[in-house]
Amino acid sequence: KTRKQITLISRQSNKITDDFRLLKEELEKQLPDYKVVVLCRKMDNKIKYCFHMLTQMYNISRSEFVILDSYCILACMLKHKKNLKVIQIWHALGLIKKAGYAILDLEEGRNKNISYAANMHRNYTHVFTSSKDCINSMSKVFDCDKKIIKSVPLPRIDLLKDKKINDNNKNRICKKYPSLKKKINVVYAPTFRKNEDEMQTIIN
Repeated sequence: KTRKQITLISRQSNKITDDFRLLKEELEKQLPDYKVVVLCRKMDNKIKYCFHMLTQMYNISRSEFVILDSYCILACMLKHKKNLKVIQIWHALGLIKKAGYAILDLEEGRNKNISYAANMHRNYTHVFTSSKDCINSMSKVFDCDKKIIKSVPLPRIDLLKDKKINDNNKNRICKKYPSLKKKINVVYAPTFRKNEDEMQTIIN
């Protein structure tokens, strides 16, 4: 039976992400009669993840809303109740690089046949993005109708705009690296989907 439940599912971490922590706090504040369940587990151990999927399935079946920040096998492959809302907020802020359906069968992309067999990024009722400028690209990434993509503030933007947090971070970094105070500092953190060891090669 469907209950007043909102389930948040992530493969990005084995502990609650900043997005989901902020979202959970706000949902519990604004919707006190709803139960908010957070399920975070990486796929680094396939056997453990299979058992974790049973927990996902149980909670998805009870929920009115499922919120994702990455691809979720069960959310995309199962046939759900008509009243279930599946919301994708994605784990990347904006869209600097191509992903998903936009790069199938390319070097950094997924295999086309496997992606279609896995029903990748299907069943979403809503896709949230940080800017209207991302809507066209997002529709290609998720191979979805632009009508379900909404430009809304994402939780992590609250952190990025928090002056107290920014000042604390700046002071902490500058204390460790005093020379940075005299420079313009730019951080570039590329994603290497297929071989993350390449990141270490660049750093070295």
